[in-house]
Amino acid sequence: MTATRPLALVTGGSSGIGFELAARLAERGHDVAISGQSERVHDAAKEIEELGVEAYPFRADAATFDGVEAFWNHRSLSEPEKDARQGAMARPQR
Repeated sequence: MTATRPLALVTGGSSGIGFELAARLAERGHDVAISGQSERVHDAAKEIEELGVEAYPFRADAATFDGVEAFWNHRSLSEPEKDARQGAMARPQR
């Protein structure tokens, strides 16, 4: 992890659109924290790391308040010096 790369938080990042969004952000130089409901989130993080960035998997249900709060706390407590600037619905910077 480097302090110079922006961090993107992506819910539903273990598959489908969420995974594709996380991968595209990684290709543009973002570290990514991804959440997903299944253990697949760990496999997805490994795939994203192959793009040359850090990926932080977290198993949580983003359809619930508790799941979203747990995901946010996981990121903010484990990497307080990194500033989360992208969300799952944000457009990548060009």
